[in-house]
Formats: sequence, C-alpha cells, structure tokens
Amino acid sequence: WTCGKNELFSCVIHSDLPGITAFNSLAFMNNIPTIYYGIGAGPLKLEEGHAMLRVCSKLNSRFFARDAKTEELLTAAGVDCSLIETYADSAFACPSLSDEPAPEAVVEMFRGALIGDYCFVSLREYENVPGDFAERAALALDEYLQIDESRSVVIGLLDASDRNISSRVLHFMERGDRCFIYENSDDIRTLQWLIEHAQCGLAMRYHCVELENRV
Repeated sequence: WTCGKNELFSCVIHSDLPGITAFNSLAFMNNIPTIYYGIGAGPLKLEEGHAMLRVCSKLNSRFFARDAKTEELLTAAGVDCSLIETYADSAFACPSLSDEPAPEAVVEMFRGALIGDYCFVSLREYENVPGDFAERAALALDEYLQIDESRSVVIGLLDASDRNISSRVLHFMERGDRCFIYENSDDIRTLQWLIEHAQCGLAMRYHCVELENRV
C-alpha cells in the first residue's frame, strides 16, 4: 500500500506520498511507465510533499488529474506541466444503473421485503473524527427513519476496515433493526446500484459522494 505511517519516516502530513514515490521509483528502475489516473491531490502544504512529487515528475510519470484544483496543486509543487492532463473524475464515466432491476444480492439482503426509500451510508475510520461521531451519526439516521416507518438504512462496507465504525454507529441506533449491511466490497456493480437508487446518502468515502451527486 505505502511505506507505512509517515511519522516513522518524514513530516509529510499524509502517509500516501512516501509509499507512492517509492513504488514510482521501483517502476522506473524496471522500465515500467507510471500513470496516476483520475487522481486528486491535497493538501500538499509541506515542502517534503512537493519534493516527492518533483521526484515522480523527473521519472516522467504522467498525472491525469480529476479536477482543475489538483492540476494547480501539482503545478505549484513543481510537477512539469507537460506531464499533467485534467479530466472529469473517473466516477462520472461509470455507466448508469438507474434503470437496472435490483441485483439478486440486494433482493437477498432485504430478505424479500419491499425495497422502498433508504439512505445509503458509507463510513470509514479517520483519526481526526470527533469522539462522539458514532452517536451523532446514529442520531441522524434514527431521525431519518423516524419520518417514515417504511424507510430503511443500507450501510455499504467498501472496505473491511469500515466494519468497526459502522458497528459502533449501529450500536447507538434505536432503530437499528431497520438497517441492512452490504459487506461484499468486491461487488462494485451492486454497490453502485445501491448508491444510485438511494433516496439520500451519508458518505465519508469520496466516490460514494461522487456517484450520489451524479444521480
């Protein structure tokens, strides 16, 4: 994934850049071109982060940015502008499933119940979330369910590490019996269907928000 927690190696704010630069260097030494596809960059506030990006630039990596702000940050960090191209986020290239019938996995998850209005939830662990986050998220979802007895909540685990925080939220919910959990993070098509057919969403994962905004 990366070379590990950044605190062990540098003062870069995020842990991804050291590992990314290491893999980029390894690819270059094996004559393998590197393309950063659909990337977003930020905050890139430290010179150490800028220096790592300049290393990637000198190795002739290509940067396909997902927005203009990312292009600005890369250029400001010293990446050769000729190596940067900017497009819309790759999530917008996914074919819509809005007219598709519910996948078998969804029907099975609802255990034969009518699939009505639901809120799709995608949570992930962050080190800087408030200590009472789980309680506050549970309260918001309970209020959503309270409005209409036919509503439900679907929690999608996009990664196995999402389970702990999702379980904590469920623990604090009064109406947790109306929550469904979809655990197969490899089944992207079903997850996309669930996101696109939701009445609303509560997401901490970026591409869930992208898909929700698209529809």
